Amino acid sequence: MGSRALAIACCLALWGCGVAMPAAGGPVDSGARDSGLAPEPRVDAGGDAGETGADAGQDAGTPSVAVCPGDAGVSKLPACTACQRSHCCGTLGAVAANPEGATLWSCLNGCTTSGCRFDCYGQYPAAVWDVSGLVTCSQNDCATDCGLGTPTCGGIRLTSSTCDACVAMHCCAERTACGKNDQCDAFVYQCLDREQCPDVTGACAQQCRERHDAGVDAFDALRQCALGACASACTGL
Repeated sequence: MGSRALAIACCLALWGCGVAMPAAGGPVDSGARDSGLAPEPRVDAGGDAGETGADAGQDAGTPSVAVCPGDAGVSKLPACTACQRSHCCGTLGAVAANPEGATLWSCLNGCTTSGCRFDCYGQYPAAVWDVSGLVTCSQNDCATDCGLGTPTCGGIRLTSSTCDACVAMHCCAERTACGKNDQCDAFVYQCLDREQCPDVTGACAQQCRERHDAGVDAFDALRQCALGACASACTGL
């Protein structure tokens, strides 16, 4: 399986799912609608803009915040930050540690068009994969709190559309489990993809496996399901 076989289609248009990452590394927008409000808007799963961050943080009182070392607070929504700290600490920490991470998140949040998002990606290329991991985790575990749409089958897709369709049909549970696992998201996006590992078992991938060992089982379960249920569609996986 090549390093671009998994996770190349991530949802980087923060308030709309379906942005594809081609092998060349530059994001391609699917045309999914963003709410385009700033600070980060509350958007329900149906895509309707709701409360702004200032209002959303007041409705349920002050959210409890889990301890998450290295988190600078990427989101402007208190509820989103609390949820990310509880469920996405690893991917959140990587974005917070990336000099361009919070800025790219904020830039994408203010976009309403594909062109705007492309500009954001171009301005902050060093943060694309780190933000991808946090977005995927947040969509799976903090969609309501962060104003994100819930992804289909975990939001982690395969590069071949034929393979991806087969995996979505037969391995949705495994794909969802990886997407909901912070360390699986970090392993795929913030290591395999960011480091441009040539495969998922070689020396580069082994370093990623050691770094994100808590997510490896979920990743391997997805891969094994794909190899077993979609062997012909996913040749070379």
